[in-house]
Amino acid sequence: MHLQKRNCSFIKKLLLICGFLIVIFSCNENKRTKINMEDTIKITTADSISNEVFKIGVAAMLSPQKALPAYEEIVKYIGENLNIKTSMLFTKDYSSMNELVKTKNVLAAFVCSGPYVTEHDDWGMEIIAAPVLYGEALYYSYIIVNKASDINKFENLKGKKFAFTDPKSNTGKLVPCYELAKLNTTPDAFFSDFIYTGSHDKSIEAVAKNLVDGASIDHLIWEYINNSDSTYTSKTKIIKKLGPFCTPPFVTYPGCDKILKEKMRTTLLNMHMDPKGKNILDQLHIDKFIIVEDNCYQSIREMHEWIKQSAQ
Repeated sequence: MHLQKRNCSFIKKLLLICGFLIVIFSCNENKRTKINMEDTIKITTADSISNEVFKIGVAAMLSPQKALPAYEEIVKYIGENLNIKTSMLFTKDYSSMNELVKTKNVLAAFVCSGPYVTEHDDWGMEIIAAPVLYGEALYYSYIIVNKASDINKFENLKGKKFAFTDPKSNTGKLVPCYELAKLNTTPDAFFSDFIYTGSHDKSIEAVAKNLVDGASIDHLIWEYINNSDSTYTSKTKIIKKLGPFCTPPFVTYPGCDKILKEKMRTTLLNMHMDPKGKNILDQLHIDKFIIVEDNCYQSIREMHEWIKQSAQ
């Protein structure tokens, strides 16, 4: 009987020791595991009121070093006026930002006009406001080539190397594809080769350095860079201006808290009347923000439809 008790006691102690060793080895194994967090971001659901920081997205339009500081100031300004904590979340492509808005991982975002149209029609992306630049709530697509090039019209780019910006970009992809569709052709058939640079300023640089023969550029970006640092724009020339289109909007997801949404809209609409706000807008050459309706973007829908029909 005493032997059985001693055996039971021994077994219990042995199990405890084994469990303890398992925990130790597990912890040591975790310490040895290396996880690269360089390309990850920590996000939280925007419409959870318990979250203290609301993320506002900025889709890739300019390279980070050129425009992000000013966009970050807008994000901070919105937070100050709403009395909430905000932080900027930047993505290098339009698709990623669209998904973040759709899944409510950002409260709102600055997006391209083209992605706005497709996402609005797909799941209801909503406009809060849109910027006015150089006196217009409109923008255009510039087809550019190197200044020393003898190419002087879009048709002369046949058989040449071309730069798009992003597959979902309006001025950087859809517009030139629409022009090609009207010529009963496609990028694959028309150009000898084409690339995606990821941003309009990189496309300008690629043309300036003769890495490509031509590119399609957001005219607002070309003007912004030309006014701030014309190193590369001065080596390009505009051979065609296409448009106009309604400017890229500031958007949110359907069902966004109505109070927050209205406060964001009011903040942007009044921003140009506040000295601090105006100073931030001046950095991006934005005159002010205004309310625009969805039908302002109808021409983009029509281009999508034309391309779709021409492919059939």
